[in-house]
Amino acid sequence: MRAEDLYREGIESLKKAGIREYRLDAFYLMEYAAGIDRGHYFAHPDEEIPEPESAAFREYIRRRCLRIPLQRITGVQEFMGYPFHVEADTLIPRQDTECLVEAVLSVMGPADRILDLGTGSGCIIISLLRQAAERFGSSCMVHGVGTDLSCEALKTAALNRSGNGISEERLELLSGSFFECVTGRFHIIVSNPPYIRSGDIAGLDDEVRFHEPLLALDGGTDGLDCYRIITADAASYLYDGGYLCLETGCDQAPDVARLMRDGGFSDPVVIRDLTGLDRALIGRKMEEIPCLTD
Repeated sequence: MRAEDLYREGIESLKKAGIREYRLDAFYLMEYAAGIDRGHYFAHPDEEIPEPESAAFREYIRRRCLRIPLQRITGVQEFMGYPFHVEADTLIPRQDTECLVEAVLSVMGPADRILDLGTGSGCIIISLLRQAAERFGSSCMVHGVGTDLSCEALKTAALNRSGNGISEERLELLSGSFFECVTGRFHIIVSNPPYIRSGDIAGLDDEVRFHEPLLALDGGTDGLDCYRIITADAASYLYDGGYLCLETGCDQAPDVARLMRDGGFSDPVVIRDLTGLDRALIGRKMEEIPCLTD
């Protein structure tokens, strides 16, 4: 079948299924199935696509029509310009979270020790380590630690660590919930914790509700359960003047800022995304003042 005809067939199927980005998704799936990039397609729209590749494309289109996310079909997602493998046990990296990475980059030093709580695919900490290497060059001594309760998520993070050229010495991956497996102190703690209110999960889009791990979504009744845990203990794992950087839901910044202040962080700063919505908070640990005795 001609490439152009096959592509249009995919477009029509996705459009009828109500897929918003039907043209773009159809092209990505053609590229994935037949190995045809955009330049090649427009230069050779009459190229015949062999039957095995055509059949694979139609199967991918069928699955996308069932609201299976594109990234669950291709198994990959770009984040901060880097490739990341994604599995069913990891949240699909989203552009919104790049705001959190940018916030960390604004305070990161060349020899910082960084802790990523609930690392999932590892996209946050791996992106930070790659950015550090590009920014600081041979003087870079940034070291990362990523934790996750899901052993399967840690396997995916390890795969992405290797795929992005990060050594095990530069990035340790630890199994456990939040701080339970962590030792030592850090210059920066970062996390994109579960923050969806339990009662709101049923109303999420099918792509999220049925194809993202519940463990990475459910933040409890008010969506703040994980923030309470993190802000209560984070200061104990930070050097004086260290930073806590957290992604939040667009209406949660005031509550999370309060929790951060209660946990010993001064003047949390709200980071907004490109649409102007609150997306992350960054707070600095107050310096410990020693007790003075006579």
